Amino acid sequence: MERILKESILLFFSNSLARLLTQVYRIAVARLLSVAEYGLFNLLLSFQFFAIMLGSSAIAPSVAKFTAEYMARGRDVYKLAISYITILFSIASLFIVFLIPFVDKNTAVSILAVPFILIFSIFTGYLQGKGRIFEMSACILASQILRIFLTFLFVLVISSNVFYAISGSTLAYIFISIFVF
Repeated sequence: MERILKESILLFFSNSLARLLTQVYRIAVARLLSVAEYGLFNLLLSFQFFAIMLGSSAIAPSVAKFTAEYMARGRDVYKLAISYITILFSIASLFIVFLIPFVDKNTAVSILAVPFILIFSIFTGYLQGKGRIFEMSACILASQILRIFLTFLFVLVISSNVFYAISGSTLAYIFISIFVF
């Protein structure tokens, strides 16, 4: 019981800190972009936040459940994770291939993050199912810190416009999903 309590508290604080960092990120980006660009930036983030919502409320919990069940039965958990990644990445990539010709470059860059966000969700669910809550919490926080760092780097060094702000967020998800994979 003590382990469950400690891990629940750790997960609560890491998720809360990640959400706080998201708000700090938005406030800081608001200071760096014009009013119109910030509005467009938030509109573009909606694609990524939809994928995050889908991943954290549907994908990660189901992966955690099946990972724990597979481990309890002595089945190959690695195959399960690879199956999830292959299926979701393929579906999301097909969606992107058909959608990108009809959108502008800013929207295209934002949408490119979707399959990588789903991979990240699969990985956090996998860690949760294996009972590796500390690693899961560290990955969630690392993804937020990387988003902030890359966005600020792009906006402050290259150009203060929405394309570079959304590119920083997208590249963070690409890098973190490749790293966790």
